[in-house]
Amino acid sequence: MYADRLEQSVREEIEPAISAMGYALVEVSVGRRRGVSHVVVVLHRDGGVGVEQCVEVSRAIKPRLELVEGLADVTLEVSSPGIERTLKDPSEYSIFRGRGVRVLPAGDGEWVGGVIEAFRDGTLVLRTPAGSREFPPGAVRRARLDYRLDPESPDAGGTPGDRPPNERTDTSGERSHAV
Repeated sequence: MYADRLEQSVREEIEPAISAMGYALVEVSVGRRRGVSHVVVVLHRDGGVGVEQCVEVSRAIKPRLELVEGLADVTLEVSSPGIERTLKDPSEYSIFRGRGVRVLPAGDGEWVGGVIEAFRDGTLVLRTPAGSREFPPGAVRRARLDYRLDPESPDAGGTPGDRPPNERTDTSGERSHAV
């Protein structure tokens, strides 16, 4: 439980600065190895997060990390969530509203693809080709972003849900599953 409290302390210390810079804090993790504290911060902003933005945020929050009790000899890693991030917390549905996502419903083996329309009162609302679909709390076993389903993505194509998230199309047009 100490690690959870430490992560919460880090989040409370850096989130106001990150928010003031126009970013959403997606994830914070803290690890310790050989007396060194390693802090990983994942952030999001509409329009994306590049290397320059990661450097800017890193410079802004590094001094704040030195104020957190329990951290020693801190290393910091700042990154974007990636284009096919596995969503780890329901709060991420709000952060990624308007983005393409694939959802594996609890008790159902079929992935459902769509665009996150809303997340309210714990219920995820997806816009799918068949219409709006709601997933109440506990109804999602797994979810991951899928840039191919983003409305503005130049790579968007196909019907949401027509390919599992580990399937790729090679240059010859053949589909294969990643292992």
